[in-house]
Amino acid sequence: MRYFLFICITIISLNLYGQSAPPTSSEQADFEKADMYMRERDFQSALPILLKLAKSREKDDTLQYAVGFAYFQLNDPKNAHIYFEKAIELNPNNARYRDHYGVSLYLSGDFKNAKKQFLKCIELDKTSPNAYPFLGNIYLQEKERTKAIESFDKALEINPDNMMALVNLSNIYFIDRDFKKSEKYLEASYKQDPNNFTLVNMLLENKFQLNKTKEADALKTVLIKLKASSTDERIKSAEYFRFDSFSYKEVNVVAQEAFQKTGDLYYYYIFLVYDKEDKLLKSINLESSAVIRELGMKYILGKDTLENGIRKHYSSRLGFKDLPDYQDLKKIVTKELDGEIEFTASSDKK
Repeated sequence: MRYFLFICITIISLNLYGQSAPPTSSEQADFEKADMYMRERDFQSALPILLKLAKSREKDDTLQYAVGFAYFQLNDPKNAHIYFEKAIELNPNNARYRDHYGVSLYLSGDFKNAKKQFLKCIELDKTSPNAYPFLGNIYLQEKERTKAIESFDKALEINPDNMMALVNLSNIYFIDRDFKKSEKYLEASYKQDPNNFTLVNMLLENKFQLNKTKEADALKTVLIKLKASSTDERIKSAEYFRFDSFSYKEVNVVAQEAFQKTGDLYYYYIFLVYDKEDKLLKSINLESSAVIRELGMKYILGKDTLENGIRKHYSSRLGFKDLPDYQDLKKIVTKELDGEIEFTASSDKK
């Protein structure tokens, strides 16, 4: 499971003016035009106007911040940081400046300084929108699990719909296999973003782990529809979705089901077997092929391994006339992991 990053920085009025003299009529007109562009998210048009104003009004912290914000939205962190720092120097007690500067530092990979800004931001305003959820992400990277949970919980106290906090908490509890807690946060996330393919897949697996089969099957249908309608090439080309995971002795196993279950050859289920360092060791597959079906069977157990850079496929003598019960199949997989099922090499693939 990976962590998700949901960022929402609200576009607000520039709130004329900062710590400088009243504007001239010309400056007033420019400021109103820049403000309009900012509200319309046309930062490219707003920036040259803001730069001109910021040069003539160097002591105006609002203007310096606005330039930094425009650069940030235009994905120019180097210049964004220069102007965020100018705004903070002019007005060090403005929590919003530190909040947005922290986000920009975080997205630039400078987690150490981002953390400093967020902590200071919370000192100034405990309700700042980004400080707590981003601090939670930083604590996760620092492997400070307890602090991460506390930060995400604080974020939800401020905003119960904060997606960054909801999804990360769902991940934390899922990894702990506390599926009941994970479900709570995933359900809240799903309500906000029901068309998020990965989010639906996460919730599907969560429901399966809680033995809520009907709900998991309903989400499977949703997932299939999302794949069919998606314009994202990664989703369109996805062949499988995960729905179960478990540990057995010294390995971890992730179970996947195929989207496509017809054709001359297809895998209905794939069990990906990883060691404790997350290295893929092999896959155990419930396979179907035209040859197998001609022999009166519908499925057979196979496996794929990677040996010296070559993918090697093996087939067993274990066949099924119908789709086996998943829990029974899971027991068969553990027998394979114990070396109790014989396989014969059938092909090599690069």
